[in-house]
Amino acid sequence: MSFTPTTGFECRWRHKDGRWVPLAWNATAKGGVFYAAAVDLSEILRKERDLRQFKKTLDSTKDAILIFDPTSLKILYANQGAVNHCGYSVDELLEKTPLDLNPSFDEPRYRKLLEPLVMGQSEVATFETLHRHKAGHDIPVEVVLQYMAPEGEQPRFINIVRDASERKRLEKLKSEFVSTVSHELRTPLTSIRGSRGLGAGGITGGLPKAAKE
Repeated sequence: MSFTPTTGFECRWRHKDGRWVPLAWNATAKGGVFYAAAVDLSEILRKERDLRQFKKTLDSTKDAILIFDPTSLKILYANQGAVNHCGYSVDELLEKTPLDLNPSFDEPRYRKLLEPLVMGQSEVATFETLHRHKAGHDIPVEVVLQYMAPEGEQPRFINIVRDASERKRLEKLKSEFVSTVSHELRTPLTSIRGSRGLGAGGITGGLPKAAKE
């Protein structure tokens, strides 16, 4: 009795209702008899298509999105927004952890931040911090951090990072404007108060009753 290596191939068959069905075939010969088994790929291909669309959506998002492993903290996914934000390529980011991008945290402090999410005590962590660009300068950012552990899947953290540089710039301009206006208002009031004190003290000579009042 002889055997031949199993042959695998994919093709489409037309269903009775007229639609085409993608099939994956495994075929082998045994004792002069040809055996073949087919698996319907429709659901698998649909999931792959949905995954590609989902990835395309994430890749086109302006915010930086990083997905990383809860144990090693190694980055598992980085979108184009993260590339634009950090200056590293996708391959470079996949060799890093969020700590490599954040000069404000050490590992114990960062894991303490993650702990309530892993324990289910919090659903989302939001905070402001700094990210260090590949060129060496720091960028103020707003971070939204979420832990996900779907049944039957690898747990992961999703890190959404938004550049806060423009907001910080506007806040600084607003603060400087308020400070300037406040100073300009105080200056003439100080002069008026000083002149009033001199007059009331008699330094400028006698004042009529109405002026004293």
